[in-house]
Amino acid sequence: MLSSRAFASVFFALCLLAAGAVRVLAYTPTQVALDNVWLNFTSSSNPAGAPWLPHSTYADCLDETDGLRVTPRGVAGESWVSATVTGPDTIDFMWALSTAAPNTLTCSIDGVVKVSCPARADLQWYYAEVTVPAGQHTIRWNYRQAGQDGSRVLLDRVSNSFDNWPSLTSSPSLQVLLGEAVTHSFTTKQPAISWNVYWDSLPPGLTLDAATGQITGVPLEAGFWRPLIRISSVNYALYYRIGIQVLDQPTLLSALESPGLQFTTTASDGISVWQPQARGSRDDGDCIVAGAPPPERVSAPFLPGWSSISTEVDGPDEMSCWIRVANGRLTMTLDDKEFQALRAKRSTSDWQRVWLTIPSGRHRVTWKYEPFKGRTPTAWLDEVRLRSDGRIFLQQEPVVKVQENGTISHSVPRAGTAVVWSSSGLPEGLLVNPGSGAITGTPVKRGVWNARLFVDGNSGDHDDVLMLIDASISPMEALDLPKSSWNTGVEPGANWFGQNALTHDGVDAMRSPPTPPDSARSLFTTILGPATIRWWWHIPVASDGDGCVCALDGAAVLAQITGVNAWQLATVSIPGGIHQVSWRWRTDAAGDPAAEAIILDQVSIVP
Repeated sequence: MLSSRAFASVFFALCLLAAGAVRVLAYTPTQVALDNVWLNFTSSSNPAGAPWLPHSTYADCLDETDGLRVTPRGVAGESWVSATVTGPDTIDFMWALSTAAPNTLTCSIDGVVKVSCPARADLQWYYAEVTVPAGQHTIRWNYRQAGQDGSRVLLDRVSNSFDNWPSLTSSPSLQVLLGEAVTHSFTTKQPAISWNVYWDSLPPGLTLDAATGQITGVPLEAGFWRPLIRISSVNYALYYRIGIQVLDQPTLLSALESPGLQFTTTASDGISVWQPQARGSRDDGDCIVAGAPPPERVSAPFLPGWSSISTEVDGPDEMSCWIRVANGRLTMTLDDKEFQALRAKRSTSDWQRVWLTIPSGRHRVTWKYEPFKGRTPTAWLDEVRLRSDGRIFLQQEPVVKVQENGTISHSVPRAGTAVVWSSSGLPEGLLVNPGSGAITGTPVKRGVWNARLFVDGNSGDHDDVLMLIDASISPMEALDLPKSSWNTGVEPGANWFGQNALTHDGVDAMRSPPTPPDSARSLFTTILGPATIRWWWHIPVASDGDGCVCALDGAAVLAQITGVNAWQLATVSIPGGIHQVSWRWRTDAAGDPAAEAIILDQVSIVP
């Protein structure tokens, strides 16, 4: 009986004959190694003498037979393999970059980089494809080595769009979690009629469906397996060494709950990458946490260290994720263009949901974290979700406002099939329809509330989103000062709001918004003096260091109140001219931002 490697070699030779090849020996070793006899490959390097070479080392083989790899060397430089392609065409391939150094592996068309290979400390194969426009073009796989430390760089199964083999069109590697259910399907270029484990075995507890190629089950043992899988179509059979890693801890993929995406993580020091953790998410489940690399430069100008995690997404689509920042700065970019930057948020909810629209084509999404002076804790990322992945997908964080007649009627846009809707934190008088998700009713009290909307899908999936219920009263009405104009600060969540839960006149009053520790929120108006201004103010809940100051033109203190205080009347004089009067509520490091507040009522101005 032939060994698996010998059988695969004989099989590929037969495939070439079936494709019209009369003299197998006429093909170059590189064409045979890359399983493509239609392209003429050349390889070179700078410095010279280190071209890519065919190999048959078992540990570096994808198809059990051969492949192409970079020649090791101990100096900085680059090496490449290239070919001329006549388009329009699509070239797909498998590649791997195993390195701890800042080395890179890219594929370009006519010198323009189209895709980069994810870098990993261990060896993992990835699938990639590039589109070649009409006419003749040069495709080039380029390895760049930054210093003396080299990498394992591998390339195999280079395929054209007209190939009719059942070759894989997804990465032949997966990570699963010990004891958790697995459902994974590989995709192929041409339909496969059968799948089977030809050599070695799957992890205990997992099975391969012979008709669909789907791997299912619950893994019973941690470790790494490389079974040889045979994929058969009507005319051909191909062989792949599938890498299956069973971990007894969360992985990047499992922690982010993102089927169909692949994530890579790097850091400025090469060590402090993003890591999965078993606890710490919004529901005390798993998530991933950013590393805290030291600064790249301490002397002026200061340059912080960074850690980043990236994935590639095919658009058009929409992505959402949950982010928490404890200190420092987290930037979310699309194709290296900044979309949003987030800093620490310590008010009513420290987890924030972000949505990103993905345009047509393939795009790279990156989360880059820069710590503040290398401090920990750092930042967290959880539940990266695509609108296209078939799960329930809520498309916005809604602001639900009261209508002119005092009622509320609002539905949140979503994708996917919803089954049951529910909520928490809705004010009295409002309900969510369990079948439609519509939020309706008339609030018993007026004000602003934070609530959460939950939805379960028809396949066991679920989603949730924060909501702002805005049934506030206008400042003119709440402060009893008609024809007046009021503004709030520019900080996020800085809007003071009219409400009727705590008042002096028994009707309505103005309340400061939830204010993070060691922060301030301001309310402004403009007054023509000379005049006398009077108002009532009250601090129902506060820490000792909390207080409110009334200031003239942002400088002179006209009145102040600190700590918990009953309703007090304040009267101040405004000099002649146009002046800005502000009420600035400031909190200390203690207390509950959602409960602590200053209440203003019955403002009057006497010329």
